[in-house]
Amino acid sequence: MHDDVLPSDSVSNTVWKLAEFTNVINELFEEKYKIELNVTLNTLNNHFRKLEEQGIHYLNRMNNVKICDMLDLQIAEFICAKRSKKLQKVVWQLPQIYDEVGRKFECRKEEDVNIMGNFSDSSEVVKLFNELEEKILSVVVEKLTENQKQLEIDMKDKEKTINDSLAHFFSLQRQYKKEAIQLWEQKPKNERFSGLLIKTENLKARDEFIEEYIESKLKIN
Repeated sequence: MHDDVLPSDSVSNTVWKLAEFTNVINELFEEKYKIELNVTLNTLNNHFRKLEEQGIHYLNRMNNVKICDMLDLQIAEFICAKRSKKLQKVVWQLPQIYDEVGRKFECRKEEDVNIMGNFSDSSEVVKLFNELEEKILSVVVEKLTENQKQLEIDMKDKEKTINDSLAHFFSLQRQYKKEAIQLWEQKPKNERFSGLLIKTENLKARDEFIEEYIESKLKIN
């Protein structure tokens, strides 16, 4: 079982909004434990909300937005590790985990919460957050545009392939029909015509011959 978390001396002024924090946790588990955690924003938010409701640990706020630092990262890692079936033989229950968080970490109490966060220049952090959001939005829009263009190209390619295949099929069908007619006309008259006094071409036999010939040739190709 993995019971290690980030060392306490790793705590710094690095901060994340909760949405970005979710990606940080998932990347941490992929790099450190070599597993896909796939924890969601809603799950992490519920964990920290329960910790606050029980008076165990509180998140800092910036403009009424929850923000996380390295201490919160240690706590989130501990919770997610104890809940992971890939890391634990017996998955811990949430009440047990929350109690252990209160004993194991120097948790942030409600009176210690900094509404603007522990930053020397909060306005600069707000600016960085805004820039980050703009960059993320730009990348998302660009990616969606690229995907849409690629989808349109793929659809056109698929449509062209289908049309080409149909054109080829009909071309072969016409070719084989001509061949079948030529072969039919080479057959003896007694096979092609019927009747005692008035000889007429056996159209039913001819059509069946042509159809069978085309079908046999198409199967080969």
